[in-house]
Amino acid sequence: MNQRRNPDERPRRRIGLMSEFGRFSPGRVFLAVLAGGLSGCLYALAIPLILTALRGPEGGLASAEASVQMFLGFEVSNGRLAAFFALFCLLIMITRATASILVARVSMDLSASLRERLCQRIVHSSYPQIETLGQAKLTVAVTDDVRRIIGGAEVVPQLLINGVMLVGIFGFLWYINTQVFLFVLGAVSFGVVTFHIPLLFANRYFHRARQLYDTLENGVRGLILGIKELQLDRHKRDGYFGQILRPCERQLLTAEKRAITIMLAANSYGDLLFFFAIGAISFVFVNYHEISSADLMAVVMVLLYITGPIAVILNTLPRMSMAAVSLRKIEEILGELPEQIEAERPLRQRDWHAISFDGIGYQHRTDKAHDGFTVGPLDFSVRKGQITFIVGGNGSGKSTLCKMMSLHYPPSSGRILFDEQVVDAECINDFRQDIATVFSDFYLFDRLLSPIDDVKLEAANRYLRELAIDHKVQVKDGMFSTTDLSDGQRKRLALVVSFVDDKKLYLLDEWAADQDPVFKKVFYTEILPDLKAQGKAVVVVSHDDRYFHVADQLLIMEDGKIVEKRHGHEVPHVAGMEVADATPA
Repeated sequence: MNQRRNPDERPRRRIGLMSEFGRFSPGRVFLAVLAGGLSGCLYALAIPLILTALRGPEGGLASAEASVQMFLGFEVSNGRLAAFFALFCLLIMITRATASILVARVSMDLSASLRERLCQRIVHSSYPQIETLGQAKLTVAVTDDVRRIIGGAEVVPQLLINGVMLVGIFGFLWYINTQVFLFVLGAVSFGVVTFHIPLLFANRYFHRARQLYDTLENGVRGLILGIKELQLDRHKRDGYFGQILRPCERQLLTAEKRAITIMLAANSYGDLLFFFAIGAISFVFVNYHEISSADLMAVVMVLLYITGPIAVILNTLPRMSMAAVSLRKIEEILGELPEQIEAERPLRQRDWHAISFDGIGYQHRTDKAHDGFTVGPLDFSVRKGQITFIVGGNGSGKSTLCKMMSLHYPPSSGRILFDEQVVDAECINDFRQDIATVFSDFYLFDRLLSPIDDVKLEAANRYLRELAIDHKVQVKDGMFSTTDLSDGQRKRLALVVSFVDDKKLYLLDEWAADQDPVFKKVFYTEILPDLKAQGKAVVVVSHDDRYFHVADQLLIMEDGKIVEKRHGHEVPHVAGMEVADATPA
């Protein structure tokens, strides 16, 4: 559920592209800025250096009397100036490469750090917050948004180098002719203003496209997860494409095409701006202002030279715009997740014998104005060495109750007590370590993530044999050889993982639903009694009424309430319903 923000709460810090770089690695960013600024200055000095060589006091490079020296078998005019120019170019290359490499390396480090920050925020958030945000939005943020932000950051050295270069070039232009400098400055100012007008429209389309990415991600996920149903019905398949995927894809494509079209058209306009200025100076300006041929040649050369950095700057703007949009989306997600992740306290072993649920209730919220389905108030207990079945029809509240029992949903009312200890923020992580679950929508990792040793590895292989999947899956170095299994086999492998974890409370949500009759019998008549004999507290969501007699306690739910409690001995055992032993496939 969304938590209401306290009006007195301090506003969240806004994150910016360069500010994130500066905070992440100030030393390397400072060196990159320094190297980029120096590279830009050297680029700007290249023009006066070339002009000096062309029209030097002794005729420059064009002079027939210029000294000629041999170097590596080649005749080189004006050797000293040529050597200086070569060193000058080498210095430009070094400073430019240094700036680019430093920022690229910082951007890769920042990318990994930003992804980890987002993942840490996600894993420390409450489960209702994650459900509210949705898988699609979080996935796009962690993958595409971070990538776009780093893509925008990587062009920062180019912006810096070419920005400093423009300042230097304009300074040289002012040195050549003040009136020409003012004329060009006015043209640039006009160009910047007129360029940003279409840029505003492009940014709106970029923002619209970014919102549609979330919708498209959700649609693709539905296509993959619902492939079985869609392949069985052509009308459904056509409807899914016609009503969900194609409209979203068309809208996304339209928004991106419009954004890129406007941006590229604006870039072309910006590229030609200085050619217009050259034409105006060459054909109009000279008629009203006095300027020598040498100065006019220098001005035209400067304006031709300036088109390069202008083009670079304009070409980087789309990436910067997309990075800014993604940055706002990540900021929006971070605003929904915990502001600060406290250092995890050392876990404390807490012994307990029973869990009491005292008037617990949970209310789903559909939006700010309407409340959703309510479960509770519920009063019951589960004990170690006891099997509890939760039964009820679809929509009776079983799944919500399971998530409260696993401490994923914080009760909106009532208390959960482990013996006499009320579950609160101080101890919730301690008690979570005692819980193993296999939910109906469980996720099967490709390895044993908890610390393993030879004893646990041997236990894992033993459980694989007992559940008859050792011919499909082996454990090597803590990793499963495959997870490409049937639904029933995947649930058996998930159960193996929970056995290896060796928890105190086992919560199994309709585990037997995907099992064949043989393994249903094994589950109810062997696995559950064995867990009970080990002193585990076992809670099972089940519809298999033929095995209700296995339970020590039966909780029957309806419309979010426990309408009846029974003990196992009160449930008649239906003889002859179990399937005879058979060799499982």
